[in-house]
Amino acid sequence: MDRLQGMLKSSAPAPGYDEVLLAGEPEWRTEEKRRRDGIPVPVGLWEVLSAVASKHGVVPPPAA
Repeated sequence: MDRLQGMLKSSAPAPGYDEVLLAGEPEWRTEEKRRRDGIPVPVGLWEVLSAVASKHGVVPPPAA
């Protein structure tokens, strides 16, 4: 399996792409980024969630 992965990763990417990705690789990268930087939440949704939290006595953390 390692040899197959190596062969695939060393292949030339399709026109318009920077690299060959294996199944699951984009998702793993997204998970790593979100664990490191947090999960992006649109401002409007954050305001709604904060209002609901405040209504129930929960102090939400500040938006980043």
